[in-house]
Amino acid sequence: MHYFLTYSGNERNDGCPRWAEVSYPLVDNDVDLERQYYVGNNTILKNMEGSEILFDEKFIDFDYFDQYKDIIIVSEKFVHLLQDLKCDFSCASVTIKTMDNKRRYINSVRKKYFVLMINKRINCIDYENSEYCVRRDADGKIIYNEVSGEPEIKYLYQMAVDESRTFGEPIFYSKDFKSNGKPICSDKFCMKFSKLDFKGIYLKPTIFDVMDYPDFKRDKWVIDKITLNP
Repeated sequence: MHYFLTYSGNERNDGCPRWAEVSYPLVDNDVDLERQYYVGNNTILKNMEGSEILFDEKFIDFDYFDQYKDIIIVSEKFVHLLQDLKCDFSCASVTIKTMDNKRRYINSVRKKYFVLMINKRINCIDYENSEYCVRRDADGKIIYNEVSGEPEIKYLYQMAVDESRTFGEPIFYSKDFKSNGKPICSDKFCMKFSKLDFKGIYLKPTIFDVMDYPDFKRDKWVIDKITLNP
């Protein structure tokens, strides 16, 4: 089984806020830098190194955060997990500042944080066991990706990962469906992760509903079934 890696906040005042006002001055208005991060351009990490991220919170203590433009912020402890599993990733050290009682940004965070970039991107969907709707042209013909030759997915409802296509990678992004924006983790990653005490991280099986929104409830799904040529 594979899992989506995502942030899990709460209202317990334990440093993992359910919602937080965040400002990252370096990228707040830099659309291209944000886009370059999303496509995995490692050169932008040089610009991010040593930069400041501002949280309108008094206390921050999470190990994983992805609620700002899908840019992933992780603790040093999480980086060590990736290193132990020999994951393909890059990171840049950043300074997180929180707000004091006088609404001033101060250095009060105990953990060391990094902007994380996961480098591995894989065509990994099991088309036989996933549920999805493909893109079609005006004539109703399926649109295939010019690079991979695989059908382009319009809506991904439930995602089964084809283990044979992942080559044992512990963490990666799916190249098949970019709109989700969540890293995918293997069972190996999950087993190692479960033995450690991380804060603010949730692993959700990919086979659960990806698009669990009112407009995309199961009775409204248009499901295609595609068989890839061997």
